[in-house]
Amino acid sequence: MKREQKCQIICHRGCNYDNFNPNTIRAFKKVLEEGASAFEFDVQLTADSELIVIHNLDLSEVSTGVGPVQTTTWDEISEIYSGDPEQGKDRIPKLEEVLQLVASLPVGRKITMNLELKGMGSGSPSGQLIRRWLDSGRLAIDNFLISSFDWDELRQFKKHCPELDLALICGAILRDKLLPKLPCGPENFHKVFAYPAEAFILPKKITFAENKHLIDAAYTNQAERDVFYDVLHRALEGDFYNETLLSTAEELNAVAVNLWDRSLSVDFMKQAQARGFKVNIFTVNKVSEIKKWSDAGVDGIFTDFYIDAVAALH
Repeated sequence: MKREQKCQIICHRGCNYDNFNPNTIRAFKKVLEEGASAFEFDVQLTADSELIVIHNLDLSEVSTGVGPVQTTTWDEISEIYSGDPEQGKDRIPKLEEVLQLVASLPVGRKITMNLELKGMGSGSPSGQLIRRWLDSGRLAIDNFLISSFDWDELRQFKKHCPELDLALICGAILRDKLLPKLPCGPENFHKVFAYPAEAFILPKKITFAENKHLIDAAYTNQAERDVFYDVLHRALEGDFYNETLLSTAEELNAVAVNLWDRSLSVDFMKQAQARGFKVNIFTVNKVSEIKKWSDAGVDGIFTDFYIDAVAALH
């Protein structure tokens, strides 16, 4: 007997299947063909102010290009491939192409795009572009959920599209607040954190013990190690999920908070839901974890593998 699906499955960057590159038109088409009702992607600005869909700030980490997205022109980016060409020769899409894809779907097909404002300064131009699509009638309010770790970008976006749903993302360590406590600087951050050069960084491992091992291997000064231990403990224990997050979500009239499943407690999930927010978690690929969080009552799950996630909930 099939059980009722308790939460929405949101396709993280489309998909991460074999022979597909995430955050590409082909990946989005794949999950749409599979029946997905929501997919997520990341938006950044190029050097010449084109809005493109790409995750990492450094091209070398997610494409055949090199250098920061924000210092590279669209003409240069249009010549490189997204992800690994052996998985498919996909170009990095413009935001406009993704909007066009959803606008071209059959009438009545309900699709939500969870657009993450990733790059610095992406909020206002994204809002201006989407405003034009809304005003033209080519897309509707319910086609969008706008999210960001950078809540100021959400404020800028909201100036242009105040009626669209917003979600605050939280759970990462703020790089600029950590750095002043570390005389060693960020040279070895890549050994400890995911996305070490970005403003919002995450621990590489799931447990404190695993992360402590990485810290001890990368740093010899005990005072600096202690700084890392403290911030990693706070991140993994969910200390960043607090009243500041919820009150800011209320200030922005957000509908959801998107939180890191590794550090989220069921208690805080329920607290946020009691305040009127949906709680979506990222990024969950293990069937056991998908079932656990669905049973706990989470509202949405970001996953790289849509079909597996849907099967887990039935």
